[in-house]
Amino acid sequence: MNETIQLLQNRRSTRVFNEQPIEKEVLDEILKAAQQAPNSINAQQTSLIVIQDKETLQKIEEVCGGFAKVAHAQAFIVIAMDFHKTEVAIQAQGEEQEIHNHLEGLLVGAVDAGIMSEAISVAAESFGIGSTIIGAIRNQPQFMIDLCQLPMHTYPLIGVMLGYPEGELGNPKIRLPKETFIHQETYQSEGMLEAIQTYDAQLDEYNEARNLSHLPNYSQQVTALYSQKNKRQNAVRSTLEGQGFSFH
Repeated sequence: MNETIQLLQNRRSTRVFNEQPIEKEVLDEILKAAQQAPNSINAQQTSLIVIQDKETLQKIEEVCGGFAKVAHAQAFIVIAMDFHKTEVAIQAQGEEQEIHNHLEGLLVGAVDAGIMSEAISVAAESFGIGSTIIGAIRNQPQFMIDLCQLPMHTYPLIGVMLGYPEGELGNPKIRLPKETFIHQETYQSEGMLEAIQTYDAQLDEYNEARNLSHLPNYSQQVTALYSQKNKRQNAVRSTLEGQGFSFH
């Protein structure tokens, strides 16, 4: 197995970090690699806000509900959808930007941010640096907007915390059976429920073996989070509108 495939297949979230700082040269290389990530039409509509101040990291941890030990990370990177920079370029051409007024803009920005988060994570792993990708910054998006001093037509989508792992990392968490994920030629729904139920049982065993039996399995997790509206959904919509985005 080549090193790239091994790195990708062994990736796992790191939530406990030691005190070893990330060297500036190493962090610069990670960010340089991230900038080369694929993006739509080469518009590069993402920006990274790199946060290392410990007091600020503690505030972000509180926003994330405390489950992510952000304050112990050596760096936290906020990935922002950025149609401010594109607007600057467009207005210099004597035109007005429209993309932020359409759902297509939100999709483009979100997809590019997701790609960027993986690029950061993999680049960090290549240096032996652990990472966790966090969507919980959207628990209080206005706080993050103010903290990062984001201009109009930008939005904080994802955070990535980085640091050297404390102790040995366990095996990567098991995933759903491949038949729920890989579809040949057309989408295949047959057998989906059975595959999910098999995975639930496997995940229960996985958690129990690690003294984590209090954690939900797959079906319990998605039911708890996706079957009803939550405060984050309302906050995201209102703050997107506040940042000048529309949903046409």
